[in-house]
Amino acid sequence: MIDLDWGYKGQPLDSRRGYRVYRNLHRQLWSIQGYVTGKGWRVVGHADSCVGTTGVKFVVNQTGRERVRREGRKNVHAFAEVGNIVRGIGNITYRYPTPIRYNPYDNDVVGAEGRGAFAIDGPNLAIGSAARCAFTPTGVRI
Repeated sequence: MIDLDWGYKGQPLDSRRGYRVYRNLHRQLWSIQGYVTGKGWRVVGHADSCVGTTGVKFVVNQTGRERVRREGRKNVHAFAEVGNIVRGIGNITYRYPTPIRYNPYDNDVVGAEGRGAFAIDGPNLAIGSAARCAFTPTGVRI
C-alpha cells in the first residue's frame, strides 16, 4: 500500500525532510505526506499500518486547533513527523499498553507547545517525541 519512491506526480520528494503522517478520517487510513521542492507538503500515499522508524515528533498546530474549536469543523492540524517509514507493523514491543490519543477539545493535556498535545491515556502524559512509533488501525503506538 505504501510506495513512496515515485514522488508526487512525477516530481521527486525531498527525503531529507522526512514525512508527515496523520489519520485520514474519511478513508480510515493513514495519509502520508512528503515534501516536494517548490510545492510544499503533498500526500504521496496511504496505509492501513506502517512504522515511523527514526526521529518521530508529534506536532499540533495551535492555530489549526483553535480553528477546529471555534468552527466545530475538522481540519488537518496534528500529525507525526518521521524520518523514515516502512510498510507493515511486524513484531514490535510497545512501551505503553494503550495508543497515543489526540483530542483538540481536551484542555487537560499540556505539552511543550501548549494545551491539546498528544497523550497517553490514563496519566494524561503528554508525548512530544519518540524514537519510533507504529501507525496501526487502532491508533499510534510507541
